[in-house]
Amino acid sequence: MPVFSRLQNTSEPPPSILAMKLAIALFAFSFSIFANPPDPTLTPIFDPVELQFKASYHRWAAAIYDNPRILLSSIYQPYIELPEYQEIIKLGRPAIPYIVAEMMREDSEFGIDLRYAIIEILGKKLSDFPRSGGAKENNLALVKQLEAEGILAPGPRPNPAPKEAKSGDQK
Repeated sequence: MPVFSRLQNTSEPPPSILAMKLAIALFAFSFSIFANPPDPTLTPIFDPVELQFKASYHRWAAAIYDNPRILLSSIYQPYIELPEYQEIIKLGRPAIPYIVAEMMREDSEFGIDLRYAIIEILGKKLSDFPRSGGAKENNLALVKQLEAEGILAPGPRPNPAPKEAKSGDQK
């Protein structure tokens, strides 16, 4: 059955009329945006750097899960050698607040290893930062030093989980 005869048997308008209606609606929408531009003093809803960081972080986590050799590794080096980790580093200083937020989350899968991204972004060495125990404590010390140096704005951050008492310890 030819297309034209099928269209005659339906109550829908022909595709050309639908296209015209869509074009008119699009024109009206674009005119309303240009006639009333958004207020430049308003804060944008989404920060593009935050979105880029989250996307890069999730690609990195996916790459870790895709590679069992890395996933089962107990050292950090294979994690940070992935190209997806390098994408995080390429975001630079504007991404540091988002990196810190992910790094300090208790439920973050691989956030604990993000400290190395911050150190590389800043062009420093691991030895430039204090080490005070486990990875979470070291991350907290890194955040405090970044705040002290003015690299990171001070603010409330989650603390690492408290150490559990050993079975023989008394309170």
